[in-house]
Amino acid sequence: MVHERRLTETMNAIPAGVSADDREAAEAELARHARSFNSIALHRIGQHILAHLDPDGPEPRNEPQPAPAAGALRFWDRRDGRLGLEGYLEGEHRAAFRSLIEQLAPDARL
Repeated sequence: MVHERRLTETMNAIPAGVSADDREAAEAELARHARSFNSIALHRIGQHILAHLDPDGPEPRNEPQPAPAAGALRFWDRRDGRLGLEGYLEGEHRAAFRSLIEQLAPDARL
């Protein structure tokens, strides 16, 4: 059931401009890997397939995106496997947040 959901999620994320042949090849590749890998690995394989089929990712939007409210953070999983984040923290949380991030990513530019 989880494998089925991973397959469906990946297939639904393939951009409309991808050819039918490439879609079929992607589905066959996912089905082949579903026999040997767990759902987490299958998700990662699906992300690699999507990155191959659409290396530039979705078209950028022209309209500005609403900024998160002050004191709000938004996180999202990027197609390339990295974590995206955006937001603002109240001033009293600044030092604690910097300290935590610097511990996790000493080379981060804050």
